[in-house]
Amino acid sequence: YEVNTMKRFTAGKIILTLLIAALTSGVSFGANTATSTVRIVIEGGDLSLFASDINFTPIDLAKGESRAFAQNTLSISDPTGTGAGWNVTARATDLVSAEGNRIPIDKASFQIKQLELDAGSYGRAEDKMPSGIGKPLYLKGRDQKVVFAKRMAGMGKFELKPNYELVIPKDAVAGKYTSKVTFTIFQGP
Repeated sequence: YEVNTMKRFTAGKIILTLLIAALTSGVSFGANTATSTVRIVIEGGDLSLFASDINFTPIDLAKGESRAFAQNTLSISDPTGTGAGWNVTARATDLVSAEGNRIPIDKASFQIKQLELDAGSYGRAEDKMPSGIGKPLYLKGRDQKVVFAKRMAGMGKFELKPNYELVIPKDAVAGKYTSKVTFTIFQGP
């Protein structure tokens, strides 16, 4: 009886050793494998910019006021996939009233005091966010850089909230004035 038990024990050890060797050597029992090649085309889109209107608070000359404040939204979208970066510039025209009175933009103080990034914006990473102005920017009749994204930054969608201040000259004539601020976006740091 002992010899039979010993034979069974030895045979069990051999089978267990063979099974462990087969499993660790990559031999499979009844399994099939297949490999697929993955292909994908990633297409880029167009760089785009939207700017909402800028509506200043009223100025009351009777109270000696000469300052007005406003905020608008700049929506920037960079789905190009190039990582080339981008620049946004702005220029302003003279303020003209319905009666034809004019305040030259160079005589008014029309500035972007601060540029806030809206919490709903997203980009690739915190270090990939666009960079804005570091000091107040006075808008004039020529293009001036407002915000930019360096190379490999600015990809995604961004909502920027510029805060504006307008100071009119003391000799300004009362009326409803309009001006055009043209924002331009172009690729490159």
